[in-house]
Amino acid sequence: EMKKYLSEKFLYKSDVAEVRWPVNKNWILEKCLLVDTPGLNQNLHDLQQLGNIHDYYHKADGVLWLLDGQTIAAANANSLFDELNDVLKNVGGVRDNIIGVINRMDLVRKNGGQEAVNKVLSDARRIFGDKFYNLVDISAQQAFDGVKNNNSVVIKESGILNLQNS
Repeated sequence: EMKKYLSEKFLYKSDVAEVRWPVNKNWILEKCLLVDTPGLNQNLHDLQQLGNIHDYYHKADGVLWLLDGQTIAAANANSLFDELNDVLKNVGGVRDNIIGVINRMDLVRKNGGQEAVNKVLSDARRIFGDKFYNLVDISAQQAFDGVKNNNSVVIKESGILNLQNS
């Protein structure tokens, strides 16, 4: 009862349905409408507080499902799988338009080398393979740095072009 009371009394709720950011146009902003939903690691009182997540999910031409490469590397991938299954049940099940995006691969590589990267990718394919149309590994930080510094080598190494072509 206390949790419900606190949620109703103090949880910020907004009718904002769209936010436009003053950033330079790029492929993703020109071709995609982005909807950010809470991640799996957030403890939500009630998934229905998200409003129309079910509608967004089923109207979407494609869904990018972000996964943390370091979490997979830390042998927590099975708990991610359980959480993913729970969330997918709440939004109506697996769709054939979901791309799993394994981020932070730069940190995985830094901490364990190419062997760690290969293990994360192998584990991700084994655990999440039937949930996603495709799995793509990236480093958002490298992509950001590459774009910021106009460095095509870093952009390519980031994996973001592979995601763009998926």
